[in-house]
Amino acid sequence: MENKAVDQKMEEGDPSAVSSEVQCTFRTNLPEQFKVPEEVQIQLSTLSLNSDLTQILRQMVMEEGNLSEEEEKILQTRKMQFMVNNQFLTTTLGKLMERLRLSSEQVVEIWYLFALEKPKPQISIPQDEWISQLRSLHNLKHTSRSSYYAGTFFNGDVKIFDGRTSSHKEVICMSGCAEDRILDCIFVSSEGLNDVDYLVTISEQPSPSLQ
Repeated sequence: MENKAVDQKMEEGDPSAVSSEVQCTFRTNLPEQFKVPEEVQIQLSTLSLNSDLTQILRQMVMEEGNLSEEEEKILQTRKMQFMVNNQFLTTTLGKLMERLRLSSEQVVEIWYLFALEKPKPQISIPQDEWISQLRSLHNLKHTSRSSYYAGTFFNGDVKIFDGRTSSHKEVICMSGCAEDRILDCIFVSSEGLNDVDYLVTISEQPSPSLQ
C-alpha cells in the first residue's frame, strides 16, 4: 500500500516521494550505554520513517555492546522518537528536511530519545461504578479530617475513604443517595457548635427518602 502511494506521488511529480540519500549522525542525551559514536556518519534514504530509523538505531546501539540484559529489553520494547532541529519526525525524513529547508548535501544531526510512556496509576481501588467527583473533607479547624475524602459515584452512592493508608481504605458507604449520578458534594463543618459534620450531595434526582 505504501509503495503504491509513493509510486502515485512520483507520477504526480511530488519531490518528497523521490528517494535520495543523505548523510546523518545520531545524537542523544540518553545514558552513555544507549549512545552511538557521534562522529559516525550513516547514509539514510529521505523516505525513511520513524520505524526505519528505530531499526537502524537499535542495531547500532546493540553493536556497541554496552547494554545489560535488562537494558537490551528496554531498547527493543520502548518506542523511539527522533528530532531534527527540535522538530519531531512524524512523516518521512525528506519531508521534515524540506520543511526545515535542509539540503541533502548537508550532514543532518538526528537526535533520538525514548518516547514517553503512558503513566501507570500507583494505586488502583476496584469500584463497581464510575467516580463523578472527589472532595477532601478538609476544614481549617478540623485538620484531623483532612486525610479523609469523599467519592461520589454515577450510581448515586457516596463513599468516604481514608487517605492516611496506602490502600485508601473505604470507611463509610452510603448507597442510593441519588437515583442518578451525584454532580458534586460539599463538606460542611459544625466548627464545634454541636460536633456534627455534614456532607451535602448535589444531584438532579435525589433519592425519594431525601426529598
